[in-house]
Amino acid sequence: MILFGKWQSDISSDQLLELYAQAQLKTIEFNSITINEIIETLHKVGQLWHTGSDYYNKALNQMAVEVSFHPDMNKLTMDIIPQLLDKDVLKQRISSELGSLDILDRYVQTNEFKGKVRAFSRGVLTHISAGNVFLGCIDSLLMGFLTKNISILKLSSNNQVFPQLFAQSIIEVDKDNILTPFFSIVHWKGGDQRFENIVKRKSDTIMAWGGKQMVEAYKDNLSLNCKLLDFGPKVSLQIVTKNGYENSNKVETAKSIAKEVMLWDQSACASPQNLFFEEGLDIKELLEKVAIELGNVVPRGRIEDNEQVEILKEQARGLYDIVDGGLEIKGDDFYLRYDPNPELRASPLNRTLIFKKFQNIKSLARMLAQYRYFMQSASILADYTEEALLLQKLPLRGIKRIAPLGKLMDGMTGAPHDGHYILSDLVNYIPWESEEDLLHFLNDVVPKTPFYSKMVDGPIMSIDQLELTSSDTYKKYPLHTSKELINEYADHGHIFSSGGTSGEPKYAFYTHDEFLTTGKMLAVGIKAQGLMPGTRVANLFAAGNMWSSFMAVDVALKKCEAVQLPIGGLCPIADLINYLRQFKVEVVFGLPSLMVEYAQYCEENDIKLNIQTIYFAGEHLHNHAKEYLSKVWNTQNFCSAGYASVDAGLIGYQTPDCKYGEHYLLSKYVLMEIIDGEAVVTSRFRRAMPVIRYKTGDEIEWIADPSSTDGDPKFRLKGRIDGQLNIWSCKINQRELDHAIDSIAKDILNYQLVLDQDDKGQDKLTINIEENSTQLDLQQLAHAIKVHCHDINKTLEESFISQHIKINHLKPGEIERVKRTGKIKTFLDNRK
Repeated sequence: MILFGKWQSDISSDQLLELYAQAQLKTIEFNSITINEIIETLHKVGQLWHTGSDYYNKALNQMAVEVSFHPDMNKLTMDIIPQLLDKDVLKQRISSELGSLDILDRYVQTNEFKGKVRAFSRGVLTHISAGNVFLGCIDSLLMGFLTKNISILKLSSNNQVFPQLFAQSIIEVDKDNILTPFFSIVHWKGGDQRFENIVKRKSDTIMAWGGKQMVEAYKDNLSLNCKLLDFGPKVSLQIVTKNGYENSNKVETAKSIAKEVMLWDQSACASPQNLFFEEGLDIKELLEKVAIELGNVVPRGRIEDNEQVEILKEQARGLYDIVDGGLEIKGDDFYLRYDPNPELRASPLNRTLIFKKFQNIKSLARMLAQYRYFMQSASILADYTEEALLLQKLPLRGIKRIAPLGKLMDGMTGAPHDGHYILSDLVNYIPWESEEDLLHFLNDVVPKTPFYSKMVDGPIMSIDQLELTSSDTYKKYPLHTSKELINEYADHGHIFSSGGTSGEPKYAFYTHDEFLTTGKMLAVGIKAQGLMPGTRVANLFAAGNMWSSFMAVDVALKKCEAVQLPIGGLCPIADLINYLRQFKVEVVFGLPSLMVEYAQYCEENDIKLNIQTIYFAGEHLHNHAKEYLSKVWNTQNFCSAGYASVDAGLIGYQTPDCKYGEHYLLSKYVLMEIIDGEAVVTSRFRRAMPVIRYKTGDEIEWIADPSSTDGDPKFRLKGRIDGQLNIWSCKINQRELDHAIDSIAKDILNYQLVLDQDDKGQDKLTINIEENSTQLDLQQLAHAIKVHCHDINKTLEESFISQHIKINHLKPGEIERVKRTGKIKTFLDNRK
């Protein structure tokens, strides 16, 4: 026996009482250990149990005496251990059952609950193990570790060697005492009420695996503070319909049946005891084929005298039933028989399978209803229609688990057991019923993020205590070389690249949950602009290259319940247009400049499309590009997909009432300050890589005082702070140039500003323009710049402007695009 890391030969009832007292004192300490530390330790333990290892071989030798299974069955069982303890499998198991890993370490937001929730262990967990499958007690202990319960494992008299070897392997690996001080393995003779009464009084939870008598013993006089999870006697079965059998590979079907009967000699709770076959199926053929396959599998293990007696009784019943049309096949270590009585009945196990006939699925379901309490698992072979009916009927008749024939004993990671998630039963979900305000958020994430933690000493009382950050911050601490910007809890998620048109790529980190939240935020604006469920939508943002847009739109469109075509902007243009035409796409998402190229292809090839709505992002959509797309694609609505950047995340959304540049702030998720005219944002939900007081580089203004606004406040995006050109001792805003060109040109699709200096150091402005037909007149442009550019209007003559600007007339697509993103750099400053 092992008592919190110390070996001992036996234990008295007084010592057991003291053990529980110690266990209660350990609960807080174990809950302070992170779930990742627990998972990593268990993963290391699993590595000690690979085939041929010292522990593997030692267990095989010692279990040959204690365990009744054939040695090859023991090998099959132990081969499961490394997979069971694999860290990816453990993480998947926890996430499937509890919703997230983080919930075991801290309070997290879950689903639509506005507060936060954390899963705490229930305290002291006693495992009453069964002796039928030796791996079962290890899995029970594992569930205790994964929920941070202090575990006391009571061994079965028939299963003591393997659990203690397993405990020894934990102690060997666990140099940092992650698990060793928090579990004990003990044994006393079953039925001793001195011990059992202590367990029932002092445990917070009991997991009881075994027979009816044992389960009832632990239910009796259970203390009010103790929760009993009983996994008593269960019956599992196989169902084969006539259509399912006749349309299958009959040899493979027989192998599947034999596999489920052979594993652990039918001693597991999921082991099938009856096979129900539909009337009209050739039962003699099926029996013979299953018999052949059972003759080719791992031999049966040792059986006790009382077990042999039960098998002989079943064989006597089979002999008697032959008179009424029964059938039987005896093998050296199996017994198959067709019982004409259609009622469910328990098998003596040890590879004894009883075949029963049913008339139809409805009559089978009615018959099973009377055995609801004892039902557990069913594997099925049926056609698609029958399968759907079985999936509906069987759970209402007591079946708690359904799998395809042959898969019943495999076990899918994260599946419920006996109708519920056991890990959830081993924790208490504690809510923090407060909508987290900004200061709570900052005081949570800042101390755990190195870059921000250096800014403050003590509690944060105001966001002004934190310095402004910018894209330069991201460049200074790139994710591939630094963890300065990463929260200590961040260990899973997405890394995205940003920065395409504005310089060297930077990287941003989002957890999976944070990225799903971003998709939900994006869906707010998409729905607000009228996208209806069932609408056919093409996602034309480019996928791959560590970009986020395609993936974010994918998540958002799922939230919008759209019919999505994930085409992507890197698809060959002929195929892309063909998809839009074939599926009669109504709405597209993508980059404006690429959208124009697609429309030009349609015009050149006389392809008619009816794209009602375009959602754009990543670039400005010029008025003339809108006019062109309306003409070629009949587009009526042009909608911003949202105001966002990869670094800062989604910030604002538009509704139909929004004018050019106007957005509503996603105030539930984002705080926005305006400092010197610039939007400075703080994410209220991104913890993995916090975004705090981030300078966006965008010039904005509030349309109304946000403090006096009900709901999300509205703001106007005026342009890029860095989009301001300083030329000829004047300032030109890109928005002003937009208005100047729009006032005189009718078919300008895209343009680019290039600043140079002549040999005398004089500033020169070249305007690269993609157009369809109209050539921009130099004098007209000079006049328009004079009129629309405020600083120039007050400072320079029109003649000066015309002498210092140049127009390059280009064909569509000739302005160089950024290879990574397909975007156009709006202006290039080549001045020294």
